[in-house]
Amino acid sequence: MFVAIRCGLVLALALLATCVLASESDALTRLQRTSSGHIWDRDSVLKIDIDSDGKPDYVFLSQDSKSASVGLVLGQRGRRVIVHTFPIGDPSQDSLCAAPAGIAKESLDYDPTDEVGAISGFRRSKAGTAFILGEGECDLFHFFWNTKTNNLDWWRL
Repeated sequence: MFVAIRCGLVLALALLATCVLASESDALTRLQRTSSGHIWDRDSVLKIDIDSDGKPDYVFLSQDSKSASVGLVLGQRGRRVIVHTFPIGDPSQDSLCAAPAGIAKESLDYDPTDEVGAISGFRRSKAGTAFILGEGECDLFHFFWNTKTNNLDWWRL
């Protein structure tokens, strides 16, 4: 009986791992279909819950010599896809200084008020996870889920 329970547990864990990978794969497929002009880096994927709905969301990076894009696939309501593209080397505030860029997870347990003032729709969360975009030379782009607009938003120094 112990062997049967153990085998059942191993099988259940294997199926769970397959479901997680399938969700990531499904997210990438949806992103590729929605924004076919980008080549999304499968290895850049971040699994987060940016909108705090309890479902995993996936972030991917696409970049070339002129721009870097982040693609977010929400795990809820039809797997909504949001893409933000930033030029590289442009002197504007919404530009990266140089390539290559990278993305990383960022805790939402902070208050950006001291850095940039109040941000409408930003909600501090001990459990929340967001992400950053940067390349090391300039200030980072801090992404978060805007609770007022119900959309992906960002701030930067």
